[in-house]
Amino acid sequence: MFAVVSVNRWRRERLDERRAEAAGRAYVALSRACDSLAFWADGCAAFLVSHRSDRPFAGEDFALYRSHNELGQRSSREALNDLRQLVESSSVYLDEPELKLLLEAEPIWQALRTDAAPVGATDKRLSDPIIDKMCARFDGYAANARALLDRGSVLRDVGRYRIARRSRTRRSSAAEREEGMT
Repeated sequence: MFAVVSVNRWRRERLDERRAEAAGRAYVALSRACDSLAFWADGCAAFLVSHRSDRPFAGEDFALYRSHNELGQRSSREALNDLRQLVESSSVYLDEPELKLLLEAEPIWQALRTDAAPVGATDKRLSDPIIDKMCARFDGYAANARALLDRGSVLRDVGRYRIARRSRTRRSSAAEREEGMT
């Protein structure tokens, strides 16, 4: 009976450890993806704000925007690929709501990519209302990425709770053993 209880407790502890590790890795990957999405969206909005109707567009400005857009798209794509791979490898240890939370970064990336591409595709001067509308959209994408990261703190808490619980269990077991020796 003692052996069965001990083995079950050991299995539960190992699963808790793996869940905590998976949650910690998931939070880091989600953080990286959300940060790159927010950086990309903020850069797009900053470019548009700097090109109000009082300042004409220049070809070199568009080249800078295009390079920022490509860099943002590439870094976000890499971060999202890492996040997807982590979802696949951690699906055994994470709950369904946590996995769905991790997958919410993909639609933000798709929408941001769709809106960012046409801005750098033309050297035409954009009107202030169009700039305002586009800035609002980019600001919304950045806000969505940051909100997703805030909700993702649940993953960080899962990892901390499990680790704290495990260390408390080990400390109490050690204290019990010391009491038994005296």
